[in-house]
Amino acid sequence: MRSSPRTAKFAKALAVVIGVILVPAALGATKYKVLHNFGSGNDGSFPAGSVVQDKKGNLYGATGGGDVGCKGDGSGGTIFELAKQANGTWRESVLYCFGGQWTDGLPDSGLIIDNEGDLFGTSAGGPDDLSNVFELTLGAGGWSFSVLYSLGGGDLVSDGLGDIYGYLGPGQYKAGAVAELSPGSNGWDYTQLYSFGGDGGRGRLWT
Repeated sequence: MRSSPRTAKFAKALAVVIGVILVPAALGATKYKVLHNFGSGNDGSFPAGSVVQDKKGNLYGATGGGDVGCKGDGSGGTIFELAKQANGTWRESVLYCFGGQWTDGLPDSGLIIDNEGDLFGTSAGGPDDLSNVFELTLGAGGWSFSVLYSLGGGDLVSDGLGDIYGYLGPGQYKAGAVAELSPGSNGWDYTQLYSFGGDGGRGRLWT
């Protein structure tokens, strides 16, 4: 497990955008435009966290709920894409459906995106009822889902070099930790940066 020379970059999140457009008007005001309404029956519902934008201008985000367009009753949410069309509208596509608490969990944060266009986020629940850090990678057969690390929750940030930071792991005192995930030769390396709860119980992430 290597030490990290980039721990000072923890607070630097990737730039994100919101799910609406605020367009400057001629007189200095702004115009509000809805890009997509969730809950139609063929997509997710209840967006979770911020959305991110790729190099082509497409938007990606997560929803905390799913529907019949996903894995049926009890679906745990979706990862979606909004792609701008030639006529100015935005087309929504579901990239991945979560099965719920006892399968692959349900998203509980926004997403981050790396230079290759891979998506990362966190999901609550799962086979061991732990929160997971997950990755979605686009390949020839579509998007593939994988769990990078168990026991992590909330929003993630990246330093732009491929390293991911967030609230990951139980920590030395079983009260949570801030940690780094870095790509390694055999998967992702975990480095704990700070452990909460060493002051007699104050400053806990989890109880």
